[in-house]
Amino acid sequence: MTVYIGIILAIIVVTFLMPWQDSKNVLIEQKKMGLTYYKLQLFIISAILVFFAGVRYNVGADYRQYADNFRAYCTQTLVWDKEPGIRFVSQIADKITDNYGMMFFIMSLITVGLATYTIARESDYYSISILMYVFLGSWHESFNSVRQSAAAAILFWGHRYIKERKFIKWLVVCFVAFLFHTSAIIFVPLYFVPQKQVTIKNVVVLIIIGLIAGMSYDRAFEFVSLIQGKEYVMDAYSVGHISVFRIIVAWIPILFYFLQFYRNEAIKEDNSGIHFYAMISALSGAIILAARYSTYLGRIVIYTDIYNTLFWASMLSKFPKSEKNTRAWIVLILFCYFIYYLNEASGQYLVNYQWIFGK
Repeated sequence: MTVYIGIILAIIVVTFLMPWQDSKNVLIEQKKMGLTYYKLQLFIISAILVFFAGVRYNVGADYRQYADNFRAYCTQTLVWDKEPGIRFVSQIADKITDNYGMMFFIMSLITVGLATYTIARESDYYSISILMYVFLGSWHESFNSVRQSAAAAILFWGHRYIKERKFIKWLVVCFVAFLFHTSAIIFVPLYFVPQKQVTIKNVVVLIIIGLIAGMSYDRAFEFVSLIQGKEYVMDAYSVGHISVFRIIVAWIPILFYFLQFYRNEAIKEDNSGIHFYAMISALSGAIILAARYSTYLGRIVIYTDIYNTLFWASMLSKFPKSEKNTRAWIVLILFCYFIYYLNEASGQYLVNYQWIFGK
């Protein structure tokens, strides 16, 4: 755990050197800092997260499974509908070092690299977004769900095409993500998520859908089998319950959105993306509610939870910078998520960080 705290402190130190409201556009337009200096800070933070994710050893629930499969991945034929992404990466790693450690590093470069790049490109408050990326568990999830996190990062990188209304490009992004994990294909309809203000009615409908869907697990696992192209074998992980605490945390961003911005006419017509991220956040809450009796199905939120990094930044950037309590709000919110992070990162597969050097 000491390593993770050190990484968080390093991120805080680097972001502290940036102006508080550190939207890239604000910084460049107001000449507060040079573009080269800004990019250097972003690179340092991204490099820290990529490096420690990439050189980990035996950290993550699925680490040993991927390590054991590395040799098989290197020799398997690439078939487009059999998740060739991890196999292609493994075959590149094999040519470089003939070691599964390189496979993990390349996967981390893809997953963490794309996620941090997208945060830097899209966030209205970079320091908040990058800390949320850690505190929400998205960074750590890349240690556990290697293929699925890579697919989620690819979709996250490509969601710009949803906001720009470029459907064909979004389809291409979904297909590339599908090559890493077949479940990515179910997010093609994300393109049709409304980009207007979320209403209480929208949220109530999603909650009802989530509650009802949670009673239909047989159908859900039939769909999983269809996506995977083989019958899914149930185990203890399939029926493990998701904690009520985690479900509540999933709904906090949208609750904050309503408390601060509901019936706010100035925000209603905002086209910066806040309403799009609000809808995805609500969708994420509905998914985890639907998956409350299955930890396995709950992994779908890997695809949606990461958008809360941008959602929180978008909301907090609307706070008047001159108000004295703005920073207090930001510090309080980050602190609460830090406490949540300590609970999530204390799992047996994550808490004892080791790196691969000398192994």
